[in-house]
Amino acid sequence: MTRLLLLLTIGSFVPQLEAKLPKTVYVNDKEMKLCTEHTIRYALLVKIAYVGLYKPACDMNQNILEIPEKLIRFNYQVDVKASVFQELAVKYFKKNIDEELYQLYSDELKQFNKSYVDISANDSYDLFHENGKKLSLYKNKKLLGYTEWPDFAANYFKIWFGKTPAVKNLKETFSEV
Repeated sequence: MTRLLLLLTIGSFVPQLEAKLPKTVYVNDKEMKLCTEHTIRYALLVKIAYVGLYKPACDMNQNILEIPEKLIRFNYQVDVKASVFQELAVKYFKKNIDEELYQLYSDELKQFNKSYVDISANDSYDLFHENGKKLSLYKNKKLLGYTEWPDFAANYFKIWFGKTPAVKNLKETFSEV
């Protein structure tokens, strides 16, 4: 994923000041705490995004796919077109579930992916999984779209944390938090 992101955004790359992830965020009046963070890089030099995992409490160690209430924040340091997110989401969603499930979820995936918009350096995407049921996508705290299909929402996180993740070292960093 990082290679493709860089190839598609290299022309718009501008060095940015480091943006630190906040220690606490609020979504739907719920306080979420930063439990772990990771920097997605290309060739160790180019920072693509800062990624943080937020939970109501950081004291429980469990597989990220089993956490019913979580927020993943991607704070991008480069410009990225919406089509990049849409294409990568389809590619890695399909790689991490079987064909029968993919067919079941394909319409919902298309609908949810329409929520993605172009982003600029220092914009953030938040994926909020609420009570294991609802999945919402925010850009800079503005709701872009959501799904209330619990099984689809849970499987959507396999894009990053399934058997074939889009960013392997992100999965490793967030494996048990």
